[in-house]
Amino acid sequence: MECALAVEVATSKRSHRFFYLIFIFLFLLSAAVVTYLKSPLSVVKSIQISGTIDVPASLVARDLGIQVGDNLWQISTATAEHRILSDFPIVQSVDVTRSFVTQTVRVVITQKRLVGILDANHTFYQILSDGTVLTQDPTGIGANAPILSVTGNLSVSPGMRVTNPGLLALCHTIGNVPAGLISPFSEFNVEPYLGKLAIVGYTKDHFEVLLPIDRLAAALQMFEAIHAKLLSSKVAPGLIDLISSQEGVYKPY
Repeated sequence: MECALAVEVATSKRSHRFFYLIFIFLFLLSAAVVTYLKSPLSVVKSIQISGTIDVPASLVARDLGIQVGDNLWQISTATAEHRILSDFPIVQSVDVTRSFVTQTVRVVITQKRLVGILDANHTFYQILSDGTVLTQDPTGIGANAPILSVTGNLSVSPGMRVTNPGLLALCHTIGNVPAGLISPFSEFNVEPYLGKLAIVGYTKDHFEVLLPIDRLAAALQMFEAIHAKLLSSKVAPGLIDLISSQEGVYKPY
């Protein structure tokens, strides 16, 4: 009986000692965590922004809601992403990540393509590949892109998406073809032609190009070949009709 009692007492002491050590360990761990959270090792040292083209990185940084010196653990990357997507219609996607090793916040922006300068309301607006109208651009030179217009009235405001089917098709096509197919053009106008909507393009070297909406991308590729051939032959500028014939018809002015 005495031997059994002694064993129980020893076991009880070891159990108390074990729980005491666990308590000490958890206390020290908590103290270490609190110390880390309050130390310079847990704050943002740098913010890196990439992918911005038409929107200044400085505006993204200001809108991010994160500053150097903020606690890394208290940052909500989801909130920052939502804010940027809401405030910048030109942004297609954004990925905000934080590195606890380098104490860095990284922002990777993917933009929608800025396809042109929209002529409407007697002024100019920037317009995206999905037809979204951005801020006014009174100079008309805020983008390396052609002027887009429609025959007739077109009332727009920043933030809205245009509904003109020809203009929408034009924006979508410009946003999805190589920039080299668009670079010869200074302006595109959507206008009626034989009872349908068509696109008239005006090149920087004074050619006028009649383009079908339903096969616009293919027509632009065809124009590139025809244009190069006409230039090599030193033909004077004129009308290139890509609606009457898919192979193109050239008519001098």
